[in-house]
Amino acid sequence: MQYLILGTIAVITVFLVIHRLNKIREKKQIQQIREAWGKPKSESFHFVSIQRYADAVKEKFHRLTDQTMEDIDFNRLFAFIDRTTSKVGQQFLFKKVIEPTNHPEDQSAELIQLFAKDKNLREEIQLKLLKLSNHDAYYIPLLLWDSLLVEEPKWFKLLTLDVIIVACLVDMFSICPPSVKQ
Repeated sequence: MQYLILGTIAVITVFLVIHRLNKIREKKQIQQIREAWGKPKSESFHFVSIQRYADAVKEKFHRLTDQTMEDIDFNRLFAFIDRTTSKVGQQFLFKKVIEPTNHPEDQSAELIQLFAKDKNLREEIQLKLLKLSNHDAYYIPLLLWDSLLVEEPKWFKLLTLDVIIVACLVDMFSICPPSVKQ
């Protein structure tokens, strides 16, 4: 009975410590979000990964050409205007900037006003988006491509031969097992 009580206390203590550490980490992240608000990023930009989403979901209307992007030094311009929290947001912003639309009204104006007015909501959403700030989040657009299936390697056909050989060996050893000398 004593061990059960001690075990329960230990589990509750571990749970409370983990919960407290998560709250401290969350407060630090919110502080970092507040300090970085509206400031340019100091991190390096991996434009090949950033452009993946724009390549996966192309607009029908218009897209800046590679020559135009070189002429205006687009990568440097994008690095200056990018204030996104997540890698996915960075990819979305990149797509929006290189593919201007023919819609005169901004479809996200209501959301912009909502986030501008409600600081707590904005910080809460940015905190959730921090989970997508890992470099691996750049690969999410690969899920949108039709050619996601991996091609089978050239040696894949040999697997059937391998299975047949193993089955024959198992059968052979079950019929006449090797003699063991003592």
